[in-house]
Amino acid sequence: MITKESLDKLIKELFPDKKITPFSMDWILNNPKATEDSVREVYRFLSNMGVANDRIASHADLLGRDPQTIKRNYQELLALGLKKNRVGYHLDLLGRNPQTIKRNYQNHIGLLKQNYQDRTSGRKILTNQPQLLGISPETINANVQFLSSLGIDYHNAPLLGSRPQLKREKMAWMLRELFDYRTLSQEQRRDAINDLYDFIRDYPKILTKSINSIRRSKDKLLKRVVQYRR
Repeated sequence: MITKESLDKLIKELFPDKKITPFSMDWILNNPKATEDSVREVYRFLSNMGVANDRIASHADLLGRDPQTIKRNYQELLALGLKKNRVGYHLDLLGRNPQTIKRNYQNHIGLLKQNYQDRTSGRKILTNQPQLLGISPETINANVQFLSSLGIDYHNAPLLGSRPQLKREKMAWMLRELFDYRTLSQEQRRDAINDLYDFIRDYPKILTKSINSIRRSKDKLLKRVVQYRR
C-alpha cells in the first residue's frame, strides 16, 4: 500500500504544474493494492495512449486502480469500436466495470438505432458519443420514452444523462417563471403548456443545463420566450 508521503512525492514528480483533487488522492491512498509501481504503470499506460498530462491529472483517481484492469478495459472499449482518441477523451470509462459497459452497450445499441434499415446505426452513435456507455439502461430507457413523448430527438448524449424527473422539474420551473402559469386561466394554462413544449422542442439544449444555471439565466430566457411567442 502506498503511503501519503511517497504519493505526495510521486504526484509532484508526475504533475509538477498541476494540483490533484483530494478525492483522487484519497482514492489512491485508500486502495490497499495501490503501490508506487502500480501508479507509475497506469500513468505510463495512459501517457502511451496519447493522453495529455493535464487530462491524466484531472482523472488521477485512475492511477489508484489495478493496471491490468485499466488495460483490459481499454481493450474492451476498442473491441466495441471506440477509437483510441475517443477513449482518451472519456477516461472515466476505463474505471468502469467492463461487464457494466457491455451490458449498457447491448441495451443502448438497439434503443438508439436511428435507421432500422441500418443495423450499425446504433453502434455509430455509441462510438461517436461513448459517454453514453456510462449511463444505465434504466436512465436511457426512461429518457427515450420521455423525450419521444415531447417529440424531441433523443440521439444526443447530453440529453440522456439526467433523469426525466429532473427535466420535469426544470420544465415546471420554466412554466411558472417564464410562462406565468400561476396567473393564467384554465384555457390559457393549456396554451402555456403547449407553448412550453414547442419552446423545448426548438431549444432542447436547455434541458441539459442545471436548474441553477437556468435560474441565473431567467432574464435572458424571458426575452427569448417573449420573442418566441410573438
